[in-house]
Amino acid sequence: NAQLLSLQQQNQLEQSRLQYEKCIYQITANFEELSWLRTFTEYIEIDEGCNNLIHVAQGTLPGLRQLVAAEAIYFFGAAESSSLSSAGCPLLFCEGDEFPAESVVQLIVDEAQANGRRQTWVCNSFDEAKPELQNLILTPVRKGESSLGWLVAVNKISPLTNVQDHTAVQWDRNLVEFGTVEAGLVDSMAAMLATQGRNVQLFRDLEELLVGVMRAMINAIDAKDVYTSGHSERVAAMSLKIAQQLGLSELECKHIHMAGLLHDVGKIGIPDNVLGKQGKLTDKEFAVVKLHPVIGYEILKPLDRIRFVLPGVLHHHEAWDGSGYPHGLRAEQIPLQARILAVADSYDAMTSDRPYRRGMPTSKAETILLEGMGSQWDSGVCEAFFAVLGEMQAICNKQPSFMPDMFVHAVPTEMSQAGIT
Repeated sequence: NAQLLSLQQQNQLEQSRLQYEKCIYQITANFEELSWLRTFTEYIEIDEGCNNLIHVAQGTLPGLRQLVAAEAIYFFGAAESSSLSSAGCPLLFCEGDEFPAESVVQLIVDEAQANGRRQTWVCNSFDEAKPELQNLILTPVRKGESSLGWLVAVNKISPLTNVQDHTAVQWDRNLVEFGTVEAGLVDSMAAMLATQGRNVQLFRDLEELLVGVMRAMINAIDAKDVYTSGHSERVAAMSLKIAQQLGLSELECKHIHMAGLLHDVGKIGIPDNVLGKQGKLTDKEFAVVKLHPVIGYEILKPLDRIRFVLPGVLHHHEAWDGSGYPHGLRAEQIPLQARILAVADSYDAMTSDRPYRRGMPTSKAETILLEGMGSQWDSGVCEAFFAVLGEMQAICNKQPSFMPDMFVHAVPTEMSQAGIT
């Protein structure tokens, strides 16, 4: 009896141990799933940065591969045509070691695309014609009627095998299958990718609308002052080159370029008889012209999506030594965006034709910039300008000459040096 009781106790202990291990395994799996979901949410925030589907896939598919214990996970884009004779579905990203199944998976995805498959497909057995495949989960990445691509998890790995080093462990793949849990995770990932794809498209549509509004503003300025037509585009292009030379991020460069396009939008509020005057401005008229940065700031301030251009719009006429306007900021009190715009704006202003004078030769404008380094302009920004001088000259040379000889008048040197436009 004692021996029988001991065996019963051992069996109970063994059952308890197995249940305990099962519990631990499930808790660990749940924790890993929550961790992966948290990682995914970090990639689906919509902002001005890089956030396309490939970027999201690169950050999240490694975690998904761990969760479903797959040898590899593929992300294919949708084919341009549903016909099998088309170029097929392009492979956008693969998480996992390269292995011969890629070409086989490509054919399966192309066939699913051609047949218009809309549901997740799990297959845990393949014929001998596909020895590279043991099992597979395939799910479409769709949003409504739009197909964005395909997710494919290939070859289930034993839960006791380290997915990062499975080649060092022997196992019988035929005994390991994908189930509803793995299929549900891949399907959820596809749904979230589809939603993200739609969000990215909406964001791009908003960007295009914003660019259209900006272009309309620039056209309004050009229509008001034909002699400065193209000035904003040139300043934006030069500012972008300077920002890139300074090593600023892609997003910062984009913001500076947009600020360049809009830096003179405040001239819409300057009277035509002042803006287009064919002669020297009086002190009173010059004071009116100096209002355009503040006017531009007030015009753009309500537009939350482009608030990043405001420092450049408001302060692009500030001077390094504090002699500029509208606030007399000096040195690094002036936002970097504005310091970059100031150099590009001044160079284009000096080399462009105006109602009251012809543009000066580029060599003279470059001499003025050199002489004004550390007083009128930021030396570091000027150095970046001169490092890409050839590109600056090419940008300025694109401008048309629409200054008739009869409109040429002398202009005070101090106005040219200050880059007043």
